[in-house]
Amino acid sequence: MPIRDGYSATHAIRTEAPWKDIPEVRSVPIVAMTASAIQGDKEKCTLAGMDVSFLNTSPYIDMKILRTIGLLGKAGQRQTLGEGKFLHPTLCPA
Repeated sequence: MPIRDGYSATHAIRTEAPWKDIPEVRSVPIVAMTASAIQGDKEKCTLAGMDVSFLNTSPYIDMKILRTIGLLGKAGQRQTLGEGKFLHPTLCPA
């Protein structure tokens, strides 16, 4: 992304006007996929407001990633776990 990275864009969608005030935008699930395996990347994704993150060091997309994207697409919106935490309850990758 030329202006923002994924962390900054996600944080803006979740917390900044005008996006934070548009329910249709705020409810869109955000899935992070990175080849980086640096310690703390998963936490960084969560803090930015991403719903699911995959740290995939393999050049192949595994079935868990495809299944997650498919299920989030069917659900069509984020689901809350309370206390401001949003994760799809059936899609918490290990």
